[in-house]
Amino acid sequence: MSKDKERLPGPEPLGAATPKVDKKEKGNLMYLGSTIVGTVRHGTVFKGGILPAGAQECIAKFPPMSRLFVGLDEMPGAARQLKEKQGTLWAIYAQVEQKFTGRE
Repeated sequence: MSKDKERLPGPEPLGAATPKVDKKEKGNLMYLGSTIVGTVRHGTVFKGGILPAGAQECIAKFPPMSRLFVGLDEMPGAARQLKEKQGTLWAIYAQVEQKFTGRE
């Protein structure tokens, strides 16, 4: 093979920069995690996706917690996962409950 041949288009190598896509304004989010007293309560809806400082601090300590804030259109499927106690969302729910409420 010659070095002069053009490279065929294909998948970018791992770690390659991906262009950022501008997202529309965040919609309303509902918290489906366990209540964290004084911070965030299960079932609370946050207009425009704006989270209180306490919730943001918890997310900073445990980033997967952000997955428990779901868009209202995603809520039925997420609630089903939690009810059936399976899936990634359930695992995050259990970890948040243990880490921030002391329950197991």
